[in-house]
Amino acid sequence: MSSFEFVPSSSTKGKWSFSTTNGVIGGGGGEYTIEGSDTQKTGIEMNGWSTGTIPGAGTRSGGGKVHIDLVPLDKECKAEP
Repeated sequence: MSSFEFVPSSSTKGKWSFSTTNGVIGGGGGEYTIEGSDTQKTGIEMNGWSTGTIPGAGTRSGGGKVHIDLVPLDKECKAEP
């Protein structure tokens, strides 16, 4: 089972966290900032840490920054009933 969660503290910032128990057992979290103008968001900058354990192989930890580019969808997406 895995989870990934964003919890906003404002319209452009917040905290993120994840956990997993699918072969690798671990989790982590940190802070995020949404980049771009008020009308066109261009990316998400995430800063954080994580720890993971693979049974029989050990535990590793680390952290840093990652940038996710946001691009407009070509088509309008609609949820199916």
